[in-house]
Amino acid sequence: HHTGRPLLTPDEVRNLPQSRELLFLAGFRPIVADKLRYYADREFAGRFDPA
Repeated sequence: HHTGRPLLTPDEVRNLPQSRELLFLAGFRPIVADKLRYYADREFAGRFDPA
């Protein structure tokens, strides 16, 4: 027997750590992911506008 509930409640969404994010892409289910700190990642050095 299973009881359904939202994957994340509104309160859980509001309280996501700053290091996590929700991604909404057409054709896919919502994704909870770790944020990419592009400004601190060597692989992305020089590929962003710091202004």
